[in-house]
This record gives sequence, C-alpha cells and structure tokens, in this order.
Amino acid sequence: MEVQQQITEFKICLIGGPKTGKTTFLTEMLTGRVPSQYQPTAGLDVGQLMINTNYGVYKLVFWDTGGLHTGLGACYYINSHASFAFYGPDQWDLTEEFVTEYERVDNEGPIINIFTGPARSHFMEKVCRRIKRRTIYSYHPNKRGYVAPILHLLKTLTNHADLVIV
Repeated sequence: MEVQQQITEFKICLIGGPKTGKTTFLTEMLTGRVPSQYQPTAGLDVGQLMINTNYGVYKLVFWDTGGLHTGLGACYYINSHASFAFYGPDQWDLTEEFVTEYERVDNEGPIINIFTGPARSHFMEKVCRRIKRRTIYSYHPNKRGYVAPILHLLKTLTNHADLVIV
C-alpha cells in the first residue's frame, strides 16, 4: 500500500503596476522561458508550482494580478499567505498603492519586494530607504532570478530557516 504525502499549499499574490515583470517572473518560473513580447494580464492568471524540500512538498499557487486597477483587485488578495510586490523604474508609486491595498486586506502575510528593469541599481538605491520591514530582491529574466525569493518565502512561511529545495 502506497502512503500519500501531505502537501502544504500557499496562495501567493503577484502585485504591482503594469510592465513591472509579474507575468515574466511567473512564466519563467513555471516554464523556464521568458515571454518574447509584452502581453498585459487582463484581470488574473493563476499558476502553480510544486516544490520538493527537505521538509516535504509545498504547492505554491500564484495569483498574477493585472497591473491596472480593474475593480476586483482587493478580492484577489483574500486568504493569501504572502505577496511579491513588483517595482519597475517608473512604477514605484503605483506599486505602493497595490501594497497598501494588500496590507489593508491581509496585513499578516509577508511582502517580498522584487525590483526589475534596466535602471534597477539606481532605482533600488533611490527607494530602498523608503521601504521598511520588507525583504528586497532584484529580478533578472533568463537568470533564474526567481529561485532566491521563492526559497526566502518558503523559509518565512514554514518557519524552517534550514529549508532547502531538493
């Protein structure tokens, strides 16, 4: 008789303004490919990833929310465990609006900041001082830049500092 392993599931929201890299991040993570051209997310796309760790299997369900206010934004955040907030060089203020709304709906889950775009170094220096108590990562498409934030997120959500992806 085969023993079924329990899988812990987490809902993760990808939030931020348009063209900040949310869909690129998710697509690269799920398929290993980066989209060749920009296609805005209309409303919501959902993707899931199974991750094997030294503590078992975790299922991450990513809710990739559109970067424009569509009226349902806050509804997408309900019952989430965490979020990745995406910042592009010209989208700091808009992404902060999404973060404020996320915190209003679910102020318990961790928020991990992801900086993207060609001016990422200058941009990070400019705004990092204004963002407190949130972990910051820089995402580079085609360089598996999603691994570090995912590992950090799993360690935070599971309270296992020695968790590793196997």
